[in-house]
Amino acid sequence: MNTDFAISISIVPLVTAALLTPGYVILFIISRFTTGRPAFAASLAVSSAYYVVVWSLYGWGSAIDVAHRIRDMDVGWLAAVVVVLVPVAIGIFVGHGIQKEWLYWLLRKVRLEPVHGIPSAWDWKFMRTQSQWITVHLKDGKEIVALYDSDCFTSTDPSERDLYLSNVCEYVEGQEEPVPDERIKGLLLKADSIDRIDFH
Repeated sequence: MNTDFAISISIVPLVTAALLTPGYVILFIISRFTTGRPAFAASLAVSSAYYVVVWSLYGWGSAIDVAHRIRDMDVGWLAAVVVVLVPVAIGIFVGHGIQKEWLYWLLRKVRLEPVHGIPSAWDWKFMRTQSQWITVHLKDGKEIVALYDSDCFTSTDPSERDLYLSNVCEYVEGQEEPVPDERIKGLLLKADSIDRIDFH
């Protein structure tokens, strides 16, 4: 077999990974701020758009004589920056923007009514909740009081909206606020057991 051909075949997986990775990284980071999981087709589309922008910026850099500095960079560092670090930064910026509703707010300011970027009220509320008292009303009539904070967890899987509470509390006579229930170290509530949740 021709050596050059063999070398060319061996780098196909590497090139494929380099082409697909930016889109996947961007969508994965965004999903940490919102909900859902990156899909292959979406990763491919985002990677394509990303490389169009990168190539355009490279052309612009050539026009202002910056491209030669890029060419002089170590290939490993350049690959790390283009394939991983920049997509991570983009994912953080876009994910944070979605979470803070920047685009939604801007479009409403110009009297447009866009569909909200967060798919459900469950995701929207728990994404914004920070150290807040909640009361979970169960379908069997029981009530659970807890301090919802960073030690708690809410599912972002639309098919299973379970809730983990680490700070289960109880009302004690003479106390204004609930106090920790020392008998319970953590509580997992399945979606089909929850009737409603009050946020205080």
